[in-house]
Amino acid sequence: SLGEVQTVMGLLHYLVEWDWEGAGRHFAEAVRLSPGYEFGHYWYGAWLSGMNRPEEGAQQARLLLDADPLSSGMLWCAALRMWHAGRRLEARDLMDRALRVEPPVPWAFAHMALFLAVDEPKDVARSVELWGEFAQRLGYPSPERTEPVARALAGDSSARAEALAVLDDLVAKTVLTRSHLLFEYAVVASEDVVFDLLDEAVRNHSCLLY
Repeated sequence: SLGEVQTVMGLLHYLVEWDWEGAGRHFAEAVRLSPGYEFGHYWYGAWLSGMNRPEEGAQQARLLLDADPLSSGMLWCAALRMWHAGRRLEARDLMDRALRVEPPVPWAFAHMALFLAVDEPKDVARSVELWGEFAQRLGYPSPERTEPVARALAGDSSARAEALAVLDDLVAKTVLTRSHLLFEYAVVASEDVVFDLLDEAVRNHSCLLY
């Protein structure tokens, strides 16, 4: 469809050229031409959130769910858009629904764990469980080791050093890169490490808001 073509063009600008303005034009045209095309709303919503327009990103999430209300990946994406817009309880509900759809998108485990660790009401025990499930689904050989990550995200400063070691081990032993875990590194690592990670992500064109 024409919307698919515009979405692909937007992705080229967004992911390859880092031309934010050009990407936004193509994504907006994609949802105008094909309002029922879920990936158009997916990427336009991500772009809007990244451009600090979270309420508009949340609106794209609603349109996304109108187009595809039963996909774990789309529920996950919509949950992120709501979270960025400050709609934390709605984000939790959507992420919980994403986890209940088979097969659940693996990142839903990590992001639900994040929500439960940083937002009130916190549920650190459940966050620990979800981090372990996320690591297991990625083939990490020691998913039980991820407990300090959830504790550190929840504000336990004594867990930060161990959490940092776990994050480095996850990157070494799974498909994850440090750019995938920028938020987690930002919480547990030193300022110098975080700035190095951001510089690495920018150089590799891998620092994006999904």
